[in-house]
Amino acid sequence: MAVDDVYLCEIFFTHQKNPNLWSAFFEVTTSAEPATLDVIELNTAFFGSFPTAVKTWSDDTVIFHCTKTSLVRRGDLSDTSIPLPSLSTLADAQGLRVSTEALPGQCSMVVQTLVSTEEVKPRTRGRDFITGLVEGDQSDGLWSQTAADLVLNEYNTVMLGTVDGVGTGRYLYGNWSRTQHAENINKDFVGNGGIVPDPDTFGDPAFNAVTAVRAQQLVRTQRLRQPEDPCLELLEDET
Repeated sequence: MAVDDVYLCEIFFTHQKNPNLWSAFFEVTTSAEPATLDVIELNTAFFGSFPTAVKTWSDDTVIFHCTKTSLVRRGDLSDTSIPLPSLSTLADAQGLRVSTEALPGQCSMVVQTLVSTEEVKPRTRGRDFITGLVEGDQSDGLWSQTAADLVLNEYNTVMLGTVDGVGTGRYLYGNWSRTQHAENINKDFVGNGGIVPDPDTFGDPAFNAVTAVRAQQLVRTQRLRQPEDPCLELLEDET
């Protein structure tokens, strides 16, 4: 694992039997070997902290399956090795809030992850759609401050604290722009269908460390994705 490597950590879960996932990106700030063990270390740190945090705001119809950590960007371009993703099972653990007033699955709190509150550009800002909150967390379509505190405190404590500090601060929590990364890579290639860089953004970093989080008060509608869950079995014809 080298400086500037970027890794993706994902939590796979179902909410009211619909598949979903939550993801976070981390950049490596100091080198350490061997690479494979570092991927496992990061996944273990994430596995041991953030799923527990997510459970605190999730109702009991949220069922957690596993976490997965995988390489997104290789910081050392001379290193052609690709470490295998690391998986950790969550053994179908449930959300901790027992409620008969669960909100519909598409109702979400939008959390903004920011470089700073003064810099809110599309390619440096992240948006997480938080599902699993309950009816009592909102009133007339607006989230309460109590609900926002429940979610944001976990971000500040876990993402900007526990996981960020693993390996003496070797991993930095941040936002990752695939578009910016593609433009930077293809800066000298503009023909044959290559990506033409935006002159206003060319050269901006694809990874930006998060220093602040905030939530939008309006209950938003999430367009539910159907992610492939690596922890669920694939069914085959056994006849």
